Amino acid sequence: MLTDEELKRALRTEKNVRKMTKILAICQIEISGSSYEKAAHDMMEQQGTIEEWHKRYLRDGLQGLDDFPRPGLPRMVKVEITEFVQGGGARPPRSPGSPPP
Repeated sequence: MLTDEELKRALRTEKNVRKMTKILAICQIEISGSSYEKAAHDMMEQQGTIEEWHKRYLRDGLQGLDDFPRPGLPRMVKVEITEFVQGGGARPPRSPGSPPP
């Protein structure tokens, strides 16, 4: 297990939005002492999901929070683009009458 400071550093430096959410839930449980129920409510996840993340963190550290490979076709959209859009990095709408980019 990581120290409180190591967990906070991991949260600040993580680039993957999904893993950042998992680390935030772990911080809430480990550092703030929140219950699974409270962390699940705050993260808008199911309580069982939060419990699974915590179990994987306790067993494997931060590597336990990595997503498992998924079956099926490979991703059609690059991870960087997905994270950019999920992070609110999409361009603002054009002004009326302005030329397209």
